[in-house]
Formats: sequence, structure tokens, C-alpha cells
Amino acid sequence: MTKITAEQVLADFESLSDRQKRIFLARVSKERQKTAGLPEISTKQASTKKRGIGSYQLLMDGELIEFEKGYLETHKDLWWLEALVGSQTVMQQLKKNKHINDQFIEEMIKKCRGMFYLNERQDILFSTTNELLEFDFGILLPLKPLETL
Repeated sequence: MTKITAEQVLADFESLSDRQKRIFLARVSKERQKTAGLPEISTKQASTKKRGIGSYQLLMDGELIEFEKGYLETHKDLWWLEALVGSQTVMQQLKKNKHINDQFIEEMIKKCRGMFYLNERQDILFSTTNELLEFDFGILLPLKPLETL
């Protein structure tokens, strides 16, 4: 077995797309989450009229959006969906739909092409697999996009 160098690891990482890098680095600190290019969100300016348990309105990039608790506990968890399908895709669909619920999330995930991969400990999700990742994290189990939910 040959030893892998840091240069090989960096070269492999750099060959990933931006989306793949975001998913690979999904275990980020809360501070990093705040600076990862997420949309400006305000619940203070938005109506606080309750729609149901876990349902409320928020102002997101100047758009009034209805949020329903489901796959995501709060609108602050939206970064998970953005990491899977991309921030621009989510924001484009929100401008059309203006409603975040389980159906919205499932439609976003269905648009994902390809598979996702989960390590054996089931604590890291990848959007790609290769020898280097499997060497570091063990066998990566394939998941269909909807299974990632």
C-alpha cells in the first residue's frame, strides 16, 4: 500500500466542484455557517402571525416566505438543503413558491442528479466517492437523493 501525500489530498479536493466541496465540508462550525453565503434572513420584520404548530413567516432577501416545520426544524436549518442542491437553486425556487415545507424540500432533492454517499458511522455525507475518500472514511454507502432526507 502506498502512502498518500498531502499534495495528493489537496489536488483531489481541488478537483471537486464547489457543490461537492460544500457537502464534503458539511461539518462546519456555526460561525462558518453564518458566513457561507446564506441569504439574509429576518424574522423581526416579518409578520409573526402563526399558521400552525411550527409554522411562521419570515423575510428572506426581501421576500415574505412561509415556513412549516418538517424535515427542517427552523429556517436556520435551510443551509442543509443549500449544501445538497445549491443556494441559487433553493433561492430561485423560493422566489417562485414562497413556501418552505416538506413537499418543497422533496422537490428540491428530486432535482439532484447522481447519488450521495454516507460513511459507515453515518456521520458524514459525500456527493462523490473515490479511493481516497474510502481510504480515509471506509466504505461509502450509496444513497439516492430522497434517501438523504
